[in-house]
Amino acid sequence: MMDLIENWIKDFDSIGTRRNHSSRLKTFFKFVKIKPEAYIKDKTRDIKKDFREFRSYLSTEKNLEGTTITNYLASVRLFLDEHDVVVSPSYIRKIQRRGKLPKTTARDRIPTVAELQGILQHADALERAFFLMMASSGCREEELCRMTIDDIEWSKYPVKVNVRAEVAKDKAYRFTFMSPEATKAVHEWLKRRTKLIIEACKKSHFDREKFQKLGYDFIQLDDGWSIYKNKKKITQEEFSDSIKRIFPYEPQTIRDKWNRCLRETGLGEKDPKTGWYVVRLYTLRKFFNTRLKDVCKRDMVELWLGHEEPYDRWTYEEHAQEYLNGCHKLFVYERPMNQDQIESLQEQLDGVNKRFNEFVDFFTKTITIQETELENEEEFNKRYQDALKVATDQYKLDLKSVKKKPYKEEL
Repeated sequence: MMDLIENWIKDFDSIGTRRNHSSRLKTFFKFVKIKPEAYIKDKTRDIKKDFREFRSYLSTEKNLEGTTITNYLASVRLFLDEHDVVVSPSYIRKIQRRGKLPKTTARDRIPTVAELQGILQHADALERAFFLMMASSGCREEELCRMTIDDIEWSKYPVKVNVRAEVAKDKAYRFTFMSPEATKAVHEWLKRRTKLIIEACKKSHFDREKFQKLGYDFIQLDDGWSIYKNKKKITQEEFSDSIKRIFPYEPQTIRDKWNRCLRETGLGEKDPKTGWYVVRLYTLRKFFNTRLKDVCKRDMVELWLGHEEPYDRWTYEEHAQEYLNGCHKLFVYERPMNQDQIESLQEQLDGVNKRFNEFVDFFTKTITIQETELENEEEFNKRYQDALKVATDQYKLDLKSVKKKPYKEEL
């Protein structure tokens, strides 16, 4: 029934785009109760009426909102247009204006550091590496799932993450970084990746089916399990070398893993309107954005996230240093290596400030007491300023011994 749809969506590079178009089109043709092939051939059909009623159905029956309804209509119009059934974009805009569509109000929130710690306690090596890398790089889950080992510049500090144009959502190259904490988790995953994947495929036909889509077959024979690539038997070493993607899984698989961790942590609350988890995987990008925006240049953070590129330009070194300045804000477990020193220096600084205030208070009280003994206001002011200068000079001397060093961790 849906062969026409499946053939059409093959032209789209993004797995997420293919999945979304397929779901929307199947919903439409199920609603109009006719197969796609027959719909396209029916020249007498009132297509505008179908669109009006479909829009109403999405809003009233399925309780969808704003952008979601717009995307449904856009998918159907694009599919029909490419099969020579023209629906004017202006007509789509017209029916959207009638009974103006409400804005999407999906409820979500950013996980706290403590909640992330709880989630990671229920995560395996793959999940821990993926979640930490997403939270510290700001990459989308679709981008991480298509990223290869060669996209990472491991020798740089901080580790540079290249998002190729064919991987990026907006088809424009950008780079970002990941924290030392995430780097260690990814290293640990890569060391164990082949073994864990093979073990998972032995146990679960679901995992075997996932890798079948990538051209691999795991077959159990009398002498054990064998791996085939495009119907040719390969060794485990060849299997490992052939897997270029860091995380060779579909984005939905990763989302399912995140949702499982949420439930096991007690964070399985869902938005009653959308049915989405309130702390969904995408909020890790918001975690990255929110925690960096107060310590890093706003436009740089936008670049790392892959939002609209600002006019200003910086060197790579400036990007790297800016990320290092705020990197500690993204840590879930680790503390900067010199965090204890920083806190010790902060205590010293607080002590200097306290002594300065006490010094000023002492002289103010002393001079106030002596004020009645002074013959004129000028003499009083002179003595007060002299005392304040003594306190200020001592304060400056104390500050010279309190210098915070920038955070840096050697991997």
